[in-house]
Amino acid sequence: VFGIVIYFHGPNMQQVMAKFGRLAVALVAVVLASGVTMACLLLKEFQNLIATGYGVGLLVKLGCVSALLLVAATNKWWTVPRLQLTHYSHRLSLAIVVEIIFGIAIFTVTAVITGVIGIDVG
Repeated sequence: VFGIVIYFHGPNMQQVMAKFGRLAVALVAVVLASGVTMACLLLKEFQNLIATGYGVGLLVKLGCVSALLLVAATNKWWTVPRLQLTHYSHRLSLAIVVEIIFGIAIFTVTAVITGVIGIDVG
Protein backbone atom coordinates (compact mmCIF):
# COMPACT_ATOMS: atom_id res chain seq x y z
CA VAL A 1 0.00 0.00 0.00
CA PHE A 2 2.69 2.45 0.99
CA GLY A 3 4.65 1.58 -2.15
CA ILE A 4 1.68 2.44 -4.36
CA VAL A 5 1.16 5.76 -2.60
CA ILE A 6 4.85 6.64 -2.86
CA TYR A 7 4.98 5.63 -6.54
CA PHE A 8 2.03 7.86 -7.41
CA HIS A 9 3.05 10.72 -5.12
CA GLY A 10 2.19 14.18 -6.38
CA PRO A 11 -0.24 15.33 -9.06
CA ASN A 12 -0.24 11.93 -10.78
CA MET A 13 -1.39 10.26 -7.56
CA GLN A 14 -4.28 12.66 -7.18
CA GLN A 15 -5.44 11.94 -10.73
CA VAL A 16 -5.15 8.18 -10.28
CA MET A 17 -7.03 8.23 -6.97
CA ALA A 18 -9.78 10.50 -8.35
CA LYS A 19 -10.30 8.14 -11.31
CA PHE A 20 -10.33 5.13 -8.98
CA GLY A 21 -12.89 6.90 -6.77
CA ARG A 22 -15.28 7.42 -9.69
CA LEU A 23 -15.04 3.77 -10.69
CA ALA A 24 -15.37 2.58 -7.11
CA VAL A 25 -18.68 4.41 -6.60
CA ALA A 26 -20.31 2.42 -9.41
CA LEU A 27 -18.84 -0.87 -8.24
CA VAL A 28 -19.88 -0.30 -4.63
CA ALA A 29 -23.44 0.47 -5.74
CA VAL A 30 -23.63 -2.85 -7.60
CA VAL A 31 -22.17 -4.81 -4.68
CA LEU A 32 -24.53 -3.16 -2.18
CA ALA A 33 -27.56 -3.79 -4.37
CA SER A 34 -26.66 -7.45 -4.79
CA GLY A 35 -25.99 -7.83 -1.05
CA VAL A 36 -29.33 -6.32 -0.07
CA THR A 37 -31.12 -8.50 -2.63
CA MET A 38 -29.40 -11.64 -1.38
CA ALA A 39 -30.14 -10.78 2.26
CA CYS A 40 -33.83 -10.26 1.46
CA LEU A 41 -34.00 -13.58 -0.37
CA LEU A 42 -32.22 -15.50 2.40
CA LEU A 43 -33.88 -13.94 5.44
CA LYS A 44 -37.41 -13.88 3.96
CA GLU A 45 -38.79 -11.82 6.87
CA PHE A 46 -37.41 -8.73 8.56
CA GLN A 47 -37.69 -10.29 12.03
CA ASN A 48 -35.13 -12.92 11.00
CA LEU A 49 -32.55 -10.14 10.97
CA ILE A 50 -32.58 -10.05 14.76
CA ALA A 51 -34.11 -13.45 15.58
CA THR A 52 -31.43 -15.65 13.97
CA GLY A 53 -27.70 -16.00 14.39
CA TYR A 54 -27.31 -15.47 10.67
CA GLY A 55 -29.27 -12.21 10.86
CA VAL A 56 -27.23 -10.91 13.79
CA GLY A 57 -24.04 -11.84 11.94
CA LEU A 58 -25.37 -10.00 8.92
CA LEU A 59 -25.89 -6.92 11.10
CA VAL A 60 -22.27 -7.16 12.28
CA LYS A 61 -21.20 -7.41 8.65
CA LEU A 62 -23.34 -4.39 7.80
CA GLY A 63 -21.62 -2.45 10.56
CA CYS A 64 -18.20 -3.33 9.13
CA VAL A 65 -19.32 -2.41 5.61
CA SER A 66 -20.69 0.91 6.87
CA ALA A 67 -17.42 1.72 8.64
CA LEU A 68 -15.46 0.81 5.50
CA LEU A 69 -17.67 3.03 3.37
CA LEU A 70 -17.25 5.91 5.83
CA VAL A 71 -13.46 5.68 5.56
CA ALA A 72 -13.68 5.39 1.77
CA ALA A 73 -15.99 8.40 1.52
CA THR A 74 -13.63 10.43 3.69
CA ASN A 75 -10.80 9.49 1.35
CA LYS A 76 -12.79 10.37 -1.75
CA TRP A 77 -14.17 13.72 -0.63
CA TRP A 78 -11.57 14.91 1.89
CA THR A 79 -8.17 13.26 1.56
CA VAL A 80 -7.77 12.80 -2.22
CA PRO A 81 -8.60 16.42 -3.09
CA ARG A 82 -5.88 17.51 -0.63
CA LEU A 83 -3.10 15.18 -1.75
CA GLN A 84 -0.99 18.14 -2.84
CA LEU A 85 -0.80 19.31 0.78
CA THR A 86 1.79 18.07 3.24
CA HIS A 87 1.10 14.75 4.99
CA TYR A 88 -2.07 13.88 3.06
CA SER A 89 -0.41 11.05 1.13
CA HIS A 90 0.57 9.55 4.50
CA ARG A 91 -3.02 9.98 5.73
CA LEU A 92 -4.26 8.23 2.60
CA SER A 93 -1.86 5.34 3.21
CA LEU A 94 -3.10 4.92 6.77
CA ALA A 95 -6.73 5.12 5.65
CA ILE A 96 -6.12 2.42 3.05
CA VAL A 97 -4.67 0.18 5.77
CA VAL A 98 -7.82 0.78 7.85
CA GLU A 99 -9.95 -0.10 4.79
CA ILE A 100 -8.00 -3.34 4.38
CA ILE A 101 -8.59 -4.21 8.05
CA PHE A 102 -12.34 -3.64 7.64
CA GLY A 103 -12.25 -5.73 4.45
CA ILE A 104 -10.64 -8.60 6.32
CA ALA A 105 -13.26 -8.25 9.07
CA ILE A 106 -16.03 -8.40 6.44
CA PHE A 107 -14.59 -11.58 4.92
CA THR A 108 -14.17 -13.11 8.37
CA VAL A 109 -17.76 -12.36 9.42
CA THR A 110 -18.99 -13.69 6.07
CA ALA A 111 -17.05 -16.92 6.59
CA VAL A 112 -18.47 -17.35 10.09
CA ILE A 113 -22.10 -16.68 9.19
CA THR A 114 -22.03 -18.88 6.09
CA GLY A 115 -19.70 -21.66 7.22
CA VAL A 116 -20.26 -21.91 10.97
CA ILE A 117 -23.66 -20.41 11.78
CA GLY A 118 -25.52 -21.07 8.54
CA ILE A 119 -28.98 -19.86 7.69
CA ASP A 120 -31.99 -21.46 9.32
CA VAL A 121 -35.01 -19.21 8.96
CA GLY A 122 -37.55 -21.95 8.44
